[in-house]
Amino acid sequence: MPSGHPPIRRKLMTMILLTSGAVLLLTSASFVAHEFLTFRYTTVRSLSTLGQVIATNSTAALAFR
Repeated sequence: MPSGHPPIRRKLMTMILLTSGAVLLLTSASFVAHEFLTFRYTTVRSLSTLGQVIATNSTAALAFR
């Protein structure tokens, strides 16, 4: 066996490690993006509902001063 070439076992382990790392990175990035978009949507919906409730409840106070 020539000393300049790494064994096939090491090559396979390196390929598996790189593939697993890439998949983990892509999965994590997609999870973070999904959570960010979901958080924004939920926040907007919650604030919109709260604004509607406040508007509905403040009409009587404005009408009667």
